[in-house]
Formats: sequence, structure tokens, C-alpha cells
Amino acid sequence: MSGMEPLLIAAVAASVTGTVLEGAGQYIALNDEITEAQFNQEKARAESMEEYRLASAEGRRQLGAARVRAGGQGEISGSALDVLGELAAEGEYRANTALYQGRVRYDAFKAQAKAAKRARSLVPLTTAVNAGSTLLTAASSGGGGGGGGTASAGGTPAVAAGP
Repeated sequence: MSGMEPLLIAAVAASVTGTVLEGAGQYIALNDEITEAQFNQEKARAESMEEYRLASAEGRRQLGAARVRAGGQGEISGSALDVLGELAAEGEYRANTALYQGRVRYDAFKAQAKAAKRARSLVPLTTAVNAGSTLLTAASSGGGGGGGGTASAGGTPAVAAGP
């Protein structure tokens, strides 16, 4: 064992440790992203329901006020009925628009959480591959354990690196 081998082994160990810690950091960050996206999903759902409730109430208020105004003029017929119908339709449209916009936000956060879950599921594999790559690179340069030989890409033993 030459004087450089312990340093090379320490460097390889530090590199592998760094790779594993980086993978762990990515995993934790993706967990946080998933949690935030799921929170935002529920927040979007609750906000859209509240917007729907408010828009519906406003529509009913406007419709009631128009009925009172129309009723104060005598009978309700013709264009007054058309106005009431339009007000009712407009209120319903605003309420349904609020629900739709909330659903769009909800679906966007759901897709964000799904993408983060997919990425998180790959972290252990990519971490292992990166750490293994570091070890194989060190072994092929003659600095790993196992007698100082090298391995070729095909998996068969290569000629030893020399003394």
C-alpha cells in the first residue's frame, strides 16, 4: 500500500458520502414540495368553495333587489322578467366560474405533487447509481481495494495498472 492509497480511499469515501447526503437532501426537499402542493390543493378547494358561496349570495342579493324594484312598479312582466332571468343567470355564471377556477388551481397543485412524488421516487436509485459510479471510477483507476487492479466496461478483468 503506497502513501497515496489511504488518501484516495478517503477521497472516494468523502465523495460517496457527499453523493448520499445530496440524495437525502433532494428527497427531503421533494417531500417538502409535495406537502406544500397538497396543502395548496386543499387551500384552492376551500377558497373556490368560499368564492362560489359569496358569488351565489351576491347573485341572490342582486336578484332580490331587482325583484323589489320591479315589484314596486306594479306587476312584473316582459322586460322586467328578462332582467330577473339575466341577473339569475349572471349570478350562477359567476358562482360556477369561481368553482371552475378553483378546480383549475387544485388540478395544477395536484399535478405538481404528482411530479414531485415521481422525482422523489427516483432519488434513491440515482443516488445509488452516482455513488456506485464514484466507487467504480476509483476502482478502475487502481485506488480501490481488491488488489489495485482495474475493471473494464465490459465486466471482464483488465490488465492491472502496475506497481
